[in-house]
Amino acid sequence: MSAILSSCCRSLAATSVARSATAASSILRSTTLSFPTQAQSPSHAAWTLSATSAALRLQHQHHANQVRSYQVRASIKPRCEHCYMVMRKGRRYILCKKVARHKQRQG
Repeated sequence: MSAILSSCCRSLAATSVARSATAASSILRSTTLSFPTQAQSPSHAAWTLSATSAALRLQHQHHANQVRSYQVRASIKPRCEHCYMVMRKGRRYILCKKVARHKQRQG
């Protein structure tokens, strides 16, 4: 019985290793970007450049979407001369025209 289980475990381990190696190679093939050479066709060169620019655009959009959120504090104070206080929705906010990190909300 134990011989059957050990051979079964070995075959499962070999199968999972083969699958993970195949998955890793397919990921590497899908993520590598090649730069066009003169021997390649113009359509291939255009596709490669468009894929590269699309990847760069997505990376740039990710950084553009990041917005500084409020620091939530029990006691808020202006941190520089450009900070000012605003009352909205029954809460006090500190906003800063110069440094976005100075945004605070009393909560």
